[in-house]
Amino acid sequence: MNDTLTLNPNISKTAAVIEWIQQRIDSQVYKPYQRVPSIRKLATILGVSSFTVTQAYEQLVATNVLMAKPNSGYYVLPQSNQNRSIEILDKKAVVDTSWLVQQMLNDVPNHRAPGSGELPVEWVKNDRMQWAVRQVNQDIDSFIYNYGEIQGYLPLREQLVQYLGLLGIHTSTDNIITTTGVSQAILTVTQLLLNVGDTVVVDNPGWYWTSSTLQQQGYQVVSKAIRWYQLNVTTKARTLNK
Repeated sequence: MNDTLTLNPNISKTAAVIEWIQQRIDSQVYKPYQRVPSIRKLATILGVSSFTVTQAYEQLVATNVLMAKPNSGYYVLPQSNQNRSIEILDKKAVVDTSWLVQQMLNDVPNHRAPGSGELPVEWVKNDRMQWAVRQVNQDIDSFIYNYGEIQGYLPLREQLVQYLGLLGIHTSTDNIITTTGVSQAILTVTQLLLNVGDTVVVDNPGWYWTSSTLQQQGYQVVSKAIRWYQLNVTTKARTLNK
């Protein structure tokens, strides 16, 4: 294989990084149990964001191509079955989410991490935003300093009821709860509907937090491990046109 640092421009950056790593594993550049470049180092080598490399590594972990060792890095796993379309993730291979997040968000310039969820400081800390925060504090003073309702801020739930009504979904504020984010929402739903040992199907590619957290909760995680880097451009184009 002719070694090159150029990524495939016909697929997404994450898929291109996966392809780049897989090609080097297949050609024995990276051998079983060998450590692959760190997230930051590979991001620098390939000219992509650390967030992109993190997503690529997580997908390779999910498909048992790599394994993550906390405070050490990512290592190549022996490839016993290259044609698997479904992967069941072993609980022992749980991704250390806190370590992964730290590696992903550590010293990443804003212009290199558009998908990280962080807004530039100048967008957030300015006169207009500070004025808006003061106005909100004045309007909901009692809400800030007193205990709120366990289901969430009532005026917000009332707005959600109205919005759902426009969509033809008729409900009441008693049937709505709000969470601090998607993470809490996922945990709330899974803890309500699932028992330890239940099987959960997740998307792959997908947000790495989901798989690792579900594993840590004791669920059997099954992911659709689609080898995106093995799909040619024609196949993808046909799929998109359907």
